[in-house]
Amino acid sequence: MTSLRRYLLQSLLLLLFWVPQFVHAAFEPNCSATNQAIEHTTRDRFDYYNRAYADILFIHLNPACAWAGDYDAFTQALGPDATNMDYAHPPAVRKDLLDLSLARVRWMLDHREPSASLFKRAGHNGSTKSLICTITLEADDFARNDRVATESMLDLDARLLSRVAPRHYLDFLDQIRFTIDHEAYHCLDAVRNGPMPMSQLEHYDHYYAFRNENGADAYAAMMHARNYGRVTGFIENMQRIRALTILNNDLQHYTVAALEHVLATPLNELMVPLDSGIVALATRIEDEVMPSYDQFIALRDSVHRELRMLFEHEATAAVAGTPLTTDGSAGRQAVEQAQTHLRELLVDSAAVGS
Repeated sequence: MTSLRRYLLQSLLLLLFWVPQFVHAAFEPNCSATNQAIEHTTRDRFDYYNRAYADILFIHLNPACAWAGDYDAFTQALGPDATNMDYAHPPAVRKDLLDLSLARVRWMLDHREPSASLFKRAGHNGSTKSLICTITLEADDFARNDRVATESMLDLDARLLSRVAPRHYLDFLDQIRFTIDHEAYHCLDAVRNGPMPMSQLEHYDHYYAFRNENGADAYAAMMHARNYGRVTGFIENMQRIRALTILNNDLQHYTVAALEHVLATPLNELMVPLDSGIVALATRIEDEVMPSYDQFIALRDSVHRELRMLFEHEATAAVAGTPLTTDGSAGRQAVEQAQTHLRELLVDSAAVGS
């Protein structure tokens, strides 16, 4: 295997574990959600994107369905000469990357994970959309009610999940909209800003994933505020939940800075046309909150050190708030912030970190 093919394979394997669209009539999943509100919300969101973007077909592949037929219809529409648009690559490996990208879509369907992938059709005739954004999503699985929607976002053990205050549950329909907006942005980002660049930096794939997740959360949060005409408690709660990803050593989804930026954005700035406004603003936030590559590596290493110290005390140290003698590193600050937000989420918060 060449070094380039190895690089592409490693990057795609990383993206399988990032977990953390307008439906064209020909690509509607061949089954429906059991909850009609979920079905309506999902269809409405996909319809929105297909109307908004004249050259992008947003396809919904539902892992809950017998999805093989839908997947075959999607690949036939794509054609054998299509190109993946998520990663920069030379023409010589186009087919390799296409095969790996389609394997990733199948993996997401098999494991019922939400994801987005962008493809360009070869030689389309102008009567069809040239780009296809394929989104895998099973809303019945991760957001069938408020409690499940919240627990799906929190990687906590059952003991802690049982203590989450119901007032902090995420609205399940808002969570479905947020997830679709988040995944749609990954495609819109690749269209507007180009694919993930090639790099010889050892951890550039993790770094770029961090960038993408911050932009996607910023976009989804702004779309939520735009739809409601105000910033709701949903975004504030999402910020708390994203802060907790640090405790699970999931730096890619640590999007606290991006969500803080959205909370501080005047509402009138969100009331702008979709493509020229919200997408551009999400990209700007993405750029403003991103550390340099070296700063990202330093933060990652600092978080690793802090978590190791926490869990060397005992398995529950992260939630017990055990005082530690450490420096004022960025990693320590992130862990302390996560502990604070966890206390806010729990019913008996006085007993946490006391």
